[in-house]
Amino acid sequence: MKKIIFPVGALLLTASTLFYSCTKGSYSNHDQLANLGKAKISGFVWATTDETSSGADTQYAPAGTQIKAWIDSKEFLYYTGDSATPYLPKYYTATVDADGKYSLTVDVSKFKMALVHIEPVTFTHDLKKDSAGDEYTFNRTYKCTAIAIPVEKDDDKTMRIDYIHN
Repeated sequence: MKKIIFPVGALLLTASTLFYSCTKGSYSNHDQLANLGKAKISGFVWATTDETSSGADTQYAPAGTQIKAWIDSKEFLYYTGDSATPYLPKYYTATVDADGKYSLTVDVSKFKMALVHIEPVTFTHDLKKDSAGDEYTFNRTYKCTAIAIPVEKDDDKTMRIDYIHN
């Protein structure tokens, strides 16, 4: 009888140890996505497209202009472990509306700040000019330098984007 009880007891002890070691502790960090929140970046996108004497003082980028942004996905993690591990960027896109507004909602960690890299997309558009009463149009390329903005969970930041033409 002792020969049967000892192996059965050892088997139960081994099974319970394995089962317990596979359960998730309350302080574990296995569910990284549960550590994410949201932040919002919005504002107006400016671009001078009419340099005539009758041109408006306030001129926005054309509707449909794209604003791209990215965050290093390492910024999402509460604990990253090996700092040499490469992480892919996560990309976001916003489109300028008819009123010149854009809005980006990005994922951020609930526990730390992240750096959002905004990279407005280059576009071509007609530029109106006048000289001696005559109005003429040039096709111009509009560019904007990249912007890095620190954000935290529940931020609602306003960022103006200014395009210049060649």
